[in-house]
Amino acid sequence: MAEENQDEAEAPKGKSILPLVGIVVVAIAASVGATMFFLGGSEETEEVAEVVEEKAQAIYHNLRPPFIVNFLDGNKPRYLQVDVTLMARDEKVVEDVLDHTPLIRAQLIDLLTDQSFSDLQSHSGKLLLREIVAESINATLVENGASGDIEKVLLTNFVMQ
Repeated sequence: MAEENQDEAEAPKGKSILPLVGIVVVAIAASVGATMFFLGGSEETEEVAEVVEEKAQAIYHNLRPPFIVNFLDGNKPRYLQVDVTLMARDEKVVEDVLDHTPLIRAQLIDLLTDQSFSDLQSHSGKLLLREIVAESINATLVENGASGDIEKVLLTNFVMQ
């Protein structure tokens, strides 16, 4: 008799699992179907993929030798050494940089000596410096008839004392 009660108690539990399994299977099928629908048939996704494929390969140019500048922090003399690498996607832009390297270097030395030591210690200060350097180089290129822009400025070595 105890065995019969035990079997009856387990039977309802077994029956309640089947609807739950069915719901889970339907949910998985719906999820897979929705994913296939949204990813499979979208023309916009194909267009975005084509644009990404058409983007030219990055070209890097190191402005050598490193920039070494002195500047004052209050009354205290400070020292900065920075290696600058430029990234472009057009070989003509790199050629224009090579043609105007003396002018670009002179302007960047002036720009670096105008910086604040405390600003350059922070991450946001370094990011701002990269933007300012890129703007300065691109302005110089435009003033001298270049047709393209530097896409990024990378500070590959940065030493302050």
